[in-house]
Amino acid sequence: MRIASILWILTRILIVIILAYSINSFFPPQAWGWRVHDLMYRYFRSTQSIDTQIVIIDLGQLRREELARLLLRLKEVSPKIIGIDAIFPYPHTPHQDSLWRAALCQTSATIPVVLASTLDLKHPLLEAPRQSVSLPAFTDCTEEAYANMVLYEDYAPKTVWEFFPYTVSQGDTHYSLALRLALALQSSLRSRLSEWSGIQPLLYRGNLNAFYFASGYEILYDSLPINWMRDKIILIGLADPLRQTLEDIFFTPLNPKLFPRDFPDMYGVVIHANILSMLLHNEPFLRVGEGWIFLMMVVIHAGLIGTWMYLPRRWQRWLALRILQLIFLTLAVAMTVVLVSHGVWLPVEPLLWGILISGEIELLQAMA
Repeated sequence: MRIASILWILTRILIVIILAYSINSFFPPQAWGWRVHDLMYRYFRSTQSIDTQIVIIDLGQLRREELARLLLRLKEVSPKIIGIDAIFPYPHTPHQDSLWRAALCQTSATIPVVLASTLDLKHPLLEAPRQSVSLPAFTDCTEEAYANMVLYEDYAPKTVWEFFPYTVSQGDTHYSLALRLALALQSSLRSRLSEWSGIQPLLYRGNLNAFYFASGYEILYDSLPINWMRDKIILIGLADPLRQTLEDIFFTPLNPKLFPRDFPDMYGVVIHANILSMLLHNEPFLRVGEGWIFLMMVVIHAGLIGTWMYLPRRWQRWLALRILQLIFLTLAVAMTVVLVSHGVWLPVEPLLWGILISGEIELLQAMA
């Protein structure tokens, strides 16, 4: 094979890669690419067992006085740690505020209590410092961690596919609520923080049914036994099983409807529980690097070229290219299904575009 022919083949492969990524850039993954993974995630991801370490407690419409009583009841059974996915930015009555502060201080004296805060989003997301939003009277005795979600409001409002475990602002590291809880339980995670840097795809374990659950109201007023919560991780937040409260609720890949989605399916505290479970079990959603996608495009294009070059008739070339193109598309989808079911993220969209474009370019070349 002459050098000119080799250069022409390499040029065609380069054109395919450039076109595939250029076309894919017009369709942000939040607009449609993630929907592909959502479909596969829902139907092919193996069912996960319940994470028995984590207990989610719905705070419902409890007043601060009732929250104080709830927190003190939990203190009696000695859970490992308590995370509160709620903010308290305004004063209520002096009586209720004093009871809530006293409960926070008494509990945190023996059990770590982490209160939700937020990030100062005047800065870039991954460089944003944490800022308190609850009254100082409530944060004096507790630790704080941000509870922000990664959202793409322009393409998929209130949909959570990813998370970011921590930010670094002016040399200071600020932890998310889930990571702060995880570090308190497993200090060895600090040595692996570099593995969790930046925005990460979220590997969901499940909705409320994937964790232990209790109602704060039932604990207070129905004498619900809570001794079984000893040594558990407690997450308190809005988590109405009937989804009658639309505050702090989001769309996720586990939503019963793929498209269009008209009703959010998971509360923020449950998303934090999923992130926490993912961190504690060291089950990251592994991401296939772009280099592997490039390599697969090169191999596929070489396979298409090798198919038609030795066929004498045009109709044979056309038929062979179309069949092989269909085979490659099927294999790409099948590979994505297998990888997603094992917790590996494959950016399949540019690969699919590459297969389609490669087939058309080689078809024009074969018919010339």
